Amino acid sequence: MSSAEREFQAILDAYRESLKECELLYSTSAQQVLQNHPHALDRSPREFVDWMADLHKGLVLKIYVVIMEADLRWSDGERRIAAVLFHHVWNRRLSEDELRVAVGQIAQESAKLSWMALIRPFVKYRCLRDRGVELEAAISRMANLVAKVDGVVSVGESLLLRQIPVDIRACLQAPADSNPASERPASSSSGRKASSRSLRDAIVEPPPLPSPPPSPPSSNVRTVTPARSTEHATATDSTRSEGPTAANPESKTGEERLEDAMRRLGGLIGLERVKHEVRTLANLLHLQRERRRMGLPTTPMNLHMIYSGNPGTGKTTVARLVGDILAAMGILERGHLVEADRSALVAEFAGQTAPKTAKLIDDALDGVLFIDEAYSLVAKGGDDPYGAEAVQVLLKRMEDQRDRLVVILAGYPRPMQELLQSNVGLASRFSLQWTFEDYSPRQLGLIFQSMCDRNHFTIDLESQLRLLGGFAWLYRRRNDQFGNGRLVRNLFERAVRQMANRIAGQAPLTSELLSTFRPADIVFEEIADDRPDGADAAPNGVVVKSPFECPQQFQFVCDHCQGKNAGDRNLIGQKARCGHCGERFVANWGEPG
Repeated sequence: MSSAEREFQAILDAYRESLKECELLYSTSAQQVLQNHPHALDRSPREFVDWMADLHKGLVLKIYVVIMEADLRWSDGERRIAAVLFHHVWNRRLSEDELRVAVGQIAQESAKLSWMALIRPFVKYRCLRDRGVELEAAISRMANLVAKVDGVVSVGESLLLRQIPVDIRACLQAPADSNPASERPASSSSGRKASSRSLRDAIVEPPPLPSPPPSPPSSNVRTVTPARSTEHATATDSTRSEGPTAANPESKTGEERLEDAMRRLGGLIGLERVKHEVRTLANLLHLQRERRRMGLPTTPMNLHMIYSGNPGTGKTTVARLVGDILAAMGILERGHLVEADRSALVAEFAGQTAPKTAKLIDDALDGVLFIDEAYSLVAKGGDDPYGAEAVQVLLKRMEDQRDRLVVILAGYPRPMQELLQSNVGLASRFSLQWTFEDYSPRQLGLIFQSMCDRNHFTIDLESQLRLLGGFAWLYRRRNDQFGNGRLVRNLFERAVRQMANRIAGQAPLTSELLSTFRPADIVFEEIADDRPDGADAAPNGVVVKSPFECPQQFQFVCDHCQGKNAGDRNLIGQKARCGHCGERFVANWGEPG
C-alpha cells in the first residue's frame, strides 16, 4: 500500500470513528433526557430513543451532502467515504450503482431538514445544553474529513467549513421553545407524526434498492425499563471525567453501584470539601443501616440539601452522584435526578401551579429533585402568590414522602443564604448545606484537558501556558459571576470554532491538523485586552504585565500523595519526582505563582 493510500485509509478510519462517536452522543443524550426530563417528553420513551437515532442519521447524511455539493462534483474520495457513511446508516455495503442512486436520493431528501431540526434536542432539553460543545466538535470533525478526503479544499468547501460551525452555534443558542419551520406540525393532532415521517423520508434507503435488514440494537444504546411509568438512565455534564455508563445499573449489586459512584466521585476535579461531605454522609448512612440490622435504635435523618456555589462548580454533577449513592445504599428505590427551575414548577395562570408542581414531584419520586436558582421561587417583597404556592406544595410533599424523595435547592451563595434567612419553613427542612468552591487555575486547566480528551483534541505547550495565564488573571478578579466550569466550556467551544476557521482551507488533512489546538485558537472574550491598564501584582508579588504572561514558577501536584512541588515552566508535561513521597509523576497543569 502506498503512502497516499495509507493516508487515505487513515481518513476513512477517522471518519468511521467519528460516525460512531456521533451515534454515541445521540444515544446517550436520549438516555439523559429520559433520566432528567421524562415529564417534558411528547412521545413514549421508546419512540424518543428511536427519534434520536433518526436525528443522528439525518445529521451525518446532511453533513455529507452539504460538503459534497460545495464544488458541484462527486469525487472518488467522496464516493469512497459515502460507502462508509451508508454502511453506518443502513448497515449495508452498496455497489457502485447503488451508491450513485443513494447519493442522489439523499441529496434531494436532506434539503428538507434544517440544522435546527436535526440538533433540536440539544436546544430543547436543559440537561443536554452542556453537550453542545461535543456536538459542535463532532460536526466540525466530520465536515473536515469529508471536505479534505481528496487532499484538496475548494473555495466553496473552505467557506462551508467556516460557516457550518457558525450556523450550529446559532442554533444551540436559540431559545429552548423555538420551533423551526421543518418541525412545525400541520395540525395539533397529527403534527408530530408528520414530522417523524418527514425525517424518515430523508434517511430511509432509496426505493430502487432492496430493503435493508433491520439494524440490530446499537451496543451504545441501553434498553431502558419502565419504573413507575417513566424510564431513566445515567447522565453527564461538562465537569465529569467520563460519559454515561452503558450498563444497566439494576444489573449491579448495591455494593457494586456504590463502589462505582464513589469511584466517579473521586474522579471529579477539585471539590475536595464537597467530596468529604459526600463520603461522610455515605459513612453515616452505612452506620445507620448496620445499627438497624443489629436491632439498635437509629436517629431519623433529613436528607434534603442546600448547594451553594457560583455557576459551573459541579452542583448538578454531585446531585446526580448523591442520587446514585442513595439508590445503591437502598435509601431511594431509583436515585434518578430530575432537574428543574422556577419555570418547571410555577404556571402562568391561577390554579395551575399546584398541579404542575405536584406532577414534577411525582416524576422525581424515589429519586432526587434538583431545583436550580431556588431563590427565584420566593419574591423578596412577598408579592408572588404563584411562587409561594409552589413552595407550599413542595414543603408538604417533602414531609409526607420523605422516604421517597430528596430535594436539593441550589444557587449562588449570597441569594441562597438570604432565602434561608427569610423563610424559616425552608431553613428548618434542609439540614445539609454544602458549599461549592470556585475552581483554581490549575483545576480549570484540568477541566479543559478533560474536554480535550473526551473530544479527541490535544493542546501544545504554548497554548497550555496561555490558558494558565488567562485562568490565573480571571481567577484573581473573580466575583459571584465567575463562570468556573462554564467559563472553560465556553472557551473550549470557542477554541473548536477558531480551529475550524484556521484549518478550513488547509490540506492535506492530518490527524495533528484536525486535533491540535494552537495559541491562536485560545481566545478569552472575558479579557478585553492582552495588556490591561496598569500592572497586576500576583499574590506572590510577581508583577504580571499581560493577562497571558505566566510566572516562571508553578506548584505541581503529585498524583500519588497530592503533595505540592515547586518547579519552573519548563517542567510542564515532564516527569518529576515528588519531594514528599518520592514517586514519579507527570508535572501537568501546575498552579501559577
